[in-house]
This record gives sequence, C-alpha cells and structure tokens, in this order.
Amino acid sequence: MRFYDIEIELEELDEEEMEADGKSTARSTMIRGKLNEEIANAVCKECTSIDSKIGNKGYFFMYGYIARILNMGLIAVGDIDAYELVETFVKKSKFKVSKTTIEETSYLTMYYDMLQGAEHKQPARMIMRRYGICDLENRKGFISVSSDRLEFNDMIAAKYKKDEVYSAIADYYSAENLVEELDRIYEGCDYDGNYGHPVHYIIETDDDKMRDRVAEALVQALLGAGRVKNQRYSTVKLEPDMRLDVVRCEGLYSLAKGGTVVLDFCKSAQDEEGSVSYAKYTYIEDLGRIIRRNCLDVQTIICLPMDSKRIKERLYESTPRCTYVEIREGLADVAQAIKYLKKRAKEHRIRTDKALLSCVKEGHTYLMPELNEFFDIWYAAKLKTTVYKQYKDMSEAKAYVKKRAAEGEGFAELESMIGLEKVKKLVQNAVDSCKAEHILKDKGLPEDTEGERGSLSRAPRGSRA
Repeated sequence: MRFYDIEIELEELDEEEMEADGKSTARSTMIRGKLNEEIANAVCKECTSIDSKIGNKGYFFMYGYIARILNMGLIAVGDIDAYELVETFVKKSKFKVSKTTIEETSYLTMYYDMLQGAEHKQPARMIMRRYGICDLENRKGFISVSSDRLEFNDMIAAKYKKDEVYSAIADYYSAENLVEELDRIYEGCDYDGNYGHPVHYIIETDDDKMRDRVAEALVQALLGAGRVKNQRYSTVKLEPDMRLDVVRCEGLYSLAKGGTVVLDFCKSAQDEEGSVSYAKYTYIEDLGRIIRRNCLDVQTIICLPMDSKRIKERLYESTPRCTYVEIREGLADVAQAIKYLKKRAKEHRIRTDKALLSCVKEGHTYLMPELNEFFDIWYAAKLKTTVYKQYKDMSEAKAYVKKRAAEGEGFAELESMIGLEKVKKLVQNAVDSCKAEHILKDKGLPEDTEGERGSLSRAPRGSRA
C-alpha cells in the first residue's frame, strides 16, 4: 500500500479576462473567489469519477486549493500507477497545468495532514477502514494498548541507483554478507511481473548507525530491483516486557503490503550465559505468526543486538516457513580500522593525527562501535584544540582536576593520622596563608610576604616535629 502527496500548480489566471467589465479590484477579487470555488467543485467531481472507476484499488481526493496550487492525495491499494492517474485527471479536468509533483508520503502524514482536510463527506477513519486498515490512533506513531505501546516510525527511502547504494555502504565493510546479498538482489529474477519475498533479513549489530544504514540500503536495493513497491517502510521498536497488541500490529503489516517492516529489538539484560535474554520478549511467538502470515506481501527486516542467539532461535521456531539472510557485524582488521577513521575525519574536514591512529593497535580487531568511540573522543578534543582554538585552555580542565586532586592527597593523608595536632595546625596555617595571598593578589592589594609561610621552618619552642 502506497500513500502519495500530489501537488498540481495551475497556470496564472488571465487578469484581463477576469476584469473584462472594468478595473474594479473588488470585482476582481469576487470573480477570483468564484473561480476558485468552481475549480474546487470541478476537482471534487472529477475525483469522484476516478474513484468510481478504480474502486477498491485506491482512493483519490483533494485536500486543499490555495494560490493556484491543488493539493491532492492518493491511497494506492492495488497496482495503480500514480503518474498515469494524475495525467488522466489533468486531461479530463482540462486545467492548464504548469507543474506537477508526486511524492510518496507516510501513513501519519496521509491520515492526519491530508485525509483530515479532504473534500469528502466520510471521516478519515472510515476511509482507512474501507481498505481494511485499522486506526493506529496516535499522531506520534504509537499504537496504544492500555499503558503499553508499540512505537513505530514511517521512513521514506531515497531512490538510489545501484552504484549509489554500494557507495553508501562502503564504510560498513564489517557487515558480513551485505555486499553478497546486494549482488543477489540486483540479479533480479527470470520471470517478469513476479512478486513476492524469497527471503527476509536479520541484522545483528550493536551500532545504531550501522543498523539504520544497512536496513535502508536493503530497502533501496529491493526497491531498485522491483522486489518491493513502496519507498515507505515502517520501523518498529520492540521493548522487553511490552505487551504486543496483535490486532494493531496486524494493521501495521496491512499498511506495509508491497513494502517493508523493520523490527528493531532493543537490547535487554543478558542471561547467565552472556547471551541477550529472550525471556522478557514473551510476544515473539505472536510476532512470528504475523510475520509468517504476511511473508509474501511484506518484506521483514529484523534488527537484533549482538549475542542474541536465543532470541534468534525463537524467531526461527516461530517462522518455520521463512528463510532468513543473516547480516552480522564483523570485525575490522588494522588496515580497515585506519581507513574507517580516516574516512570519518575526512567527512568532518579535519586531518587525522598520531593521537587518533595510535588507538588502533597491531594484531587487534575492532567492532564498529569501538572505532566510533575512538573517533568521537578524539574529535571532541580536536574541536577545542584545533577547530575552536579559543577553547584550548578548557581542554585542560580534566588534567587540572586530576592535578589538584593529587596535590590534596598529602594533606588529606596527614589529616587522617592520629595525633600530630601541632603539625596539622602548622600545615593548616600555611594553607590559610596561601589562600589569603591569592585573595590579596586578586584584589590588587600588596601580598604579605612574611606571613605564616615561614612558620613551617620556625617551629615553636618546645615543639618536636
């Protein structure tokens, strides 16, 4: 199912024709308003005519007309060519059009921003239910169930050419099997017009950037190869201990027909064997049934944390008819790690130095999160010492705190000793004297050079250090 936001810009109306009876501005405004109303009525009439022809395959409507701009919407349930439909509409309506823009949009935009303002007599909720879509309620993208909720977000994948997709994932060399799978996707199939999903995907990584980019690259490749029809894909956050609303989750999959759902399992506590625990994900069986029922119409990409062996086993058990391609975060060797750090530095337009590259040790291998942490710490320091040099001194704050702590350790140790009261008093007097000198200096007053500083070298009579 696809949702389209369509903008049709009409040519400028002829002012001379509008004011043929005179030069009255009021008359011109009245005529313009009448024309606007006539255009809106004509559009609604033509939309009704088109809807009657396409039937349950889609819904075409107008939701706004301001300053020569027609705002139209299309819900494409069946195999509808949005461009062809709009071209037919323009020809039949006989409007003089200067520009047409057609873009795929999200469910939330369609439901709340477009259908709510549409020129029709049915409520938006009824229109969506007409196509078997249950109401997903909240504008923020939450499917609510009492105190629990299923968070989802609609994304629109950019249309990339094949070489652009490969280029975009060049940094993610550590994603094992990714390039090989992209090659398989772009091979296509031997039968024209075939539609369905031979495999689904599991991405295992603890790196958020890698997870999002790899998922998007898969959607872009599948879109380019014709394996999915929708640019729109829904990302669903799955928290431990949440209660899954099966009906609304099915509704989300109904929205995604012809497209993709990304199921993002948030990391939970590890079990006693070090593997991410699946005990809290009590809804895996229900989720598996939904994936299984929609496996031919909806492409599913499952994102798991590293060490999720038990969760993965339960998913396999719950979806016996599904085949998965696993794309797992691998380890980068020294050469790959250095190349990645240099690439990140280049993106930030700054040169690498020994401090950054020395983080990579010979004979070691690295995960992507480790390399990102190396770079982030280094770059944060570079911002203060190289990019914004006026903050250079502030970069020494941590070292200053450590130094002050070290300087105070001796006095603290002395204070903790039993006895030595006279010595403690002498030291405290010296400290107070130093503080007084700093205060006098700050106020521009003459310093007391004699003061108590000499008292350490002149112990009182009868005292023994």
